Amino acid sequence: MKRINLPLSLVAILLVTVGCQSTAIVPGQYDDAAVYPNVTLSQDSLQKALGFQEPALSRTENDLMRVTVPVRARSNEMLNIEYRVIWLDRDGAPVRPEMIWTPLRLEPRQPQYVSAAASSPAATNYNIQFRWGRP
Repeated sequence: MKRINLPLSLVAILLVTVGCQSTAIVPGQYDDAAVYPNVTLSQDSLQKALGFQEPALSRTENDLMRVTVPVRARSNEMLNIEYRVIWLDRDGAPVRPEMIWTPLRLEPRQPQYVSAAASSPAATNYNIQFRWGRP
């Protein structure tokens, strides 16, 4: 068997290089979702609790974007939830001012309609966020 004699400094550099590649600290992972959904839920439990139909887009008299989303409780219990709409401009940045969380009480299995209009003509897209109601 043939032995290769490498200088100790070269071996040290190779070990450090290989070690650095495997222990690099990544501050966060890139979210590779191609497109974010327009309706998002803050907790997994909301996915089973709520039912949605396709959002409808329209324009107000002032030519502002308006969205309406049918939502209902899928259970036989009344649900207290909150929602807000984040309006986005053509670059995907939030349009200010952002909407505050709005409480919504859902009767069992009865559809309700969440509707909101943008605060600015710069809004070209939206994200409706739902979470459980806060006390």
